[in-house]
Amino acid sequence: MNCIKLRKNNQEYLKKIKTINPKIFSGRKNLYKNYNRVLKNILLTMIFMKIKNPSKFIDKKIKFKNNKNYIFAYFK
Repeated sequence: MNCIKLRKNNQEYLKKIKTINPKIFSGRKNLYKNYNRVLKNILLTMIFMKIKNPSKFIDKKIKFKNNKNYIFAYFK
């Protein structure tokens, strides 16, 4: 089973900005879920680039695992 990982950046600065000026975040909810979604999309593109035959990409079983500092993608 192959594994690719990405390091998560610290998102604490968003909380500070939100306390200073909450109007900036109007209409934007679930920032951390969206950040994880973007990281998953980046991992999917990395897996797609690693696989030589794009038609085999559809058949891959990909599992994601979140850690405190990393996000992992496992595939066969």
